Amino acid sequence: MPFRPNVQDELIIAGTIYRVAEHPAAPGFPYGQEGRAGIVYQLLSLTSYPAPAGREVGGEGRVALKVFKPRFRTPALVAQAEKLAALADLPGLRATQRTVLTPTHHAALLQQHPDLIYAVLMPWIEGPTWQEVLLAKRPLDPRQVLTLARELAEVLTHMEQRAIAHCDLSGPNVLLPALTPAFGSPSPAGRGDRGEGVALVDLEGLYAPGFGRPEALSSGSAGYAHREAADGLWGPQADRFAGAVLLAEMLGWCDPQVVQAAWGESYFDPAEMQRDTVRYQALVAALTRRWGESVSDLFTRAWHSQTLADCPTFAEWLLALSAHQKEEEYTDGDAVNHLMSRARQLEDAGDLEEAARVYREAQKMTSSSALRTELNQIIAYLEQRQAQKQRRDNQAQQAQAYARAGRWQEAIAIYERLLLEPAPQFQRQEWQTALEHCRAELELADLFSAAEQAVAEKKWASAIELLEIVLKRRPGYAYRNSTAQDLLAKAKREMARQAKAPLRSFIRTLLVGLLTVLALSAVGVGSVFVYQRLAEEAQQQAIAAATAQAAPWQTVTAQAQLTAQALATQQAQSTSQAEATRIALATERAQSTAQARQTAEALAAERATATLQAKQTATSIAIERMSATAQAEQTATAVAAAFATATAQAAKASQPVARPPAPPQPVNPPAAPAQPSPGAFLNFEQNLNWRRGDQPYGQLERSSEQVKSGAYAAKLSYDFPATSDNFVVFVARPAIGIPSQATGLVAWVYGNGSGHFLNVWVLDAQGEVRSYTFGRIWHQGWQTMVAWFDDDRGWPNGHISGPSDGRLNPPAQFYALVLDGVPDGQASSGVIYIDDIFITTQPIPQPTPTPSPLPPQPPSQPPTLPPPPPPTTTQGAVLPEPPSINQFAQVVSLLVLGMLISTGLLSSGLGRTTQRNAECEHEHDNAGPSSPKPEE
Repeated sequence: MPFRPNVQDELIIAGTIYRVAEHPAAPGFPYGQEGRAGIVYQLLSLTSYPAPAGREVGGEGRVALKVFKPRFRTPALVAQAEKLAALADLPGLRATQRTVLTPTHHAALLQQHPDLIYAVLMPWIEGPTWQEVLLAKRPLDPRQVLTLARELAEVLTHMEQRAIAHCDLSGPNVLLPALTPAFGSPSPAGRGDRGEGVALVDLEGLYAPGFGRPEALSSGSAGYAHREAADGLWGPQADRFAGAVLLAEMLGWCDPQVVQAAWGESYFDPAEMQRDTVRYQALVAALTRRWGESVSDLFTRAWHSQTLADCPTFAEWLLALSAHQKEEEYTDGDAVNHLMSRARQLEDAGDLEEAARVYREAQKMTSSSALRTELNQIIAYLEQRQAQKQRRDNQAQQAQAYARAGRWQEAIAIYERLLLEPAPQFQRQEWQTALEHCRAELELADLFSAAEQAVAEKKWASAIELLEIVLKRRPGYAYRNSTAQDLLAKAKREMARQAKAPLRSFIRTLLVGLLTVLALSAVGVGSVFVYQRLAEEAQQQAIAAATAQAAPWQTVTAQAQLTAQALATQQAQSTSQAEATRIALATERAQSTAQARQTAEALAAERATATLQAKQTATSIAIERMSATAQAEQTATAVAAAFATATAQAAKASQPVARPPAPPQPVNPPAAPAQPSPGAFLNFEQNLNWRRGDQPYGQLERSSEQVKSGAYAAKLSYDFPATSDNFVVFVARPAIGIPSQATGLVAWVYGNGSGHFLNVWVLDAQGEVRSYTFGRIWHQGWQTMVAWFDDDRGWPNGHISGPSDGRLNPPAQFYALVLDGVPDGQASSGVIYIDDIFITTQPIPQPTPTPSPLPPQPPSQPPTLPPPPPPTTTQGAVLPEPPSINQFAQVVSLLVLGMLISTGLLSSGLGRTTQRNAECEHEHDNAGPSSPKPEE
């Protein structure tokens, strides 16, 4: 069970009886202080017995017992304690004198309290931590802060000269015995038990020549971490930046403005490290005003450094602080000289009002009339300079007001005039920075205005090019209640609509032509049928009239009958000839109709064949993507299994007693939270700050509903509308460093079978953001997915923003998680969970070769329809004669005219389509880069 002592509990360590001390501010509770690696308890020694030399620490008085958390209990602490003992004589490193509790020498105690294995017994150092001073929000005396800063600079200088570094300097790890027994009230000796005013603790990650590299490197404490600390601190220069921040905090703590501006546990907010913020400007101004430019320049160098080697050494800090220490050691007889020296420092720092006040005090104290006259002239000169300074300050305030109002040209004119006047260097730097900012803003405003003008003139390609330049320089740029992102989306939308307009025009023209041909053909065919019907009716009327006229002549002579029969025979022959002609015309018309029907059926069969080929191509592409996805998932599973096996072996090797392997995790998580996976790059157990991107279609939060290990996992809920940008981005704040040897990321993903892409955006050393995909989420439940850093793979891997050179430049940082809806323009919603993201260094597998598409099948021959049988004439119907040549020519002329009109319409439509396509291609060629989301 965990070690939870009570007040007055006794522990026997190597013959010495120790009792757990009571907390002075909480009666009834043990005196314990929890840190990152463990809890430190105060013990009171009651007896003392001889112990093996060099093996025990303590005896009489108070000692500290540091009980490590399980992940920090390692046998390497024994060898480390032996090496640290050699550093116990250095100033501020008394905590290196320690004893490690091992089963060899403390078996009885460890059997009673197993959690004390590899615990450390060391001296108890009295005094508050620097973090406690910051949280108290009480200014210190200038002499006190100068003494504390000089003591810390001496300790760090001794360590630096021996190539030793703490590697995790921060407010909780700096004890101040000089402030005991209460803040601002020094101890009787003004220092701790051994005379030191500052002491360092939490020394388990100490760097020194010959020391072994820790398994887990510190990336710096919040509020004290350098931009280089993301890859881990381990080297002789590891303390330079954090030490500079601590020294600046101490020196500025005598200024009430600095005390009021402090963030909390540290002076700086962790999110504003190495940025030119208001809090930074306040501290630099206080250092300059109180201690001169020599001290403030040291802090400025460290704050703007790109590497730890660019920071000043602690010997430079000690030299600058020693000069101020000598100035504080003056006698009453040197008061006037000290005041004049102090006034000159203020004058050099630009604080003319305070310098004049100090000169007046010196004038009151001196008895020399010549000195008083000289001081009068100096004060008058300072007042004149103060008036000039006030005028410059007023102009600078006016320029700032113009800049806030967006009147960049007026602000630029004022800053350019100010830079022509004599002024302190720090003020000139401020004005130069503000001038460059205003010029950049003016250039962005001009580009945005030109883009708006191009949109108004419907020059979409020019507008897209200008807006992408604006967004590249300033993502999320807005001007006059209009955002560049919205304007860019509008321009791209209109350009896409313009590109589709020629196709729609061609389709409309084609349909009009076809309808015209059909209408004219119908008119011609109808005319033929009407003519035939009229001819038949006329013939029937003629027969009826002839029959009525022949009735009275039935009694004519035989000669008349013979003549009538001859005429009837001749008429029958003519009728037969007319019938044959009509049948031939009907047969020819039927054959033409059959040929037209065969042509239509052939066109329909060809269109069906093309549709079938398109479906086959789409099917082959889908099979190819599914094959690639399956192979990627198999590879990810193999990598995750290998990574888990290696982690389990490492964990097993680090334990003193072998334990059986844990059973496999079920798909559904148990009710009680599981232990976090060891070695996880990102396990979501801590509530990181995730900022959602421009698309408000989802939410990322910690959740215990579905976890793979630990107590929490990331719950990603999404609700994509039917739009082309159906994706959502979650940016990690701050970004998480990725080791240079990493070849990809392995993540446990609780899928929902949606088929959406899960991507990761990575920020490389050149400032480029690149996308790498974990693949599509086809599975249900927990499954590992791998995002390989393969720059040769296609979409959705590729460039997102920043300068692009086509590859990932380490060291990189985990920048954002992205869920990309597939397909674009389709609404969907759901929830997935992400847990335990690991780093993999396995070789990147080769992509699966794309199978060749199936050859297109030849279209089947349309069935040949037999020609329709010739129409049979109605019994008794007799045509007087076939259609004339003129009538047939009229019908054919109508058909030819319809074909000519439709051909002309199609030619004009094709010409306009070709011209519009050429214009769209020209504008598209002149367009800029694509939007941040890679297009499918």
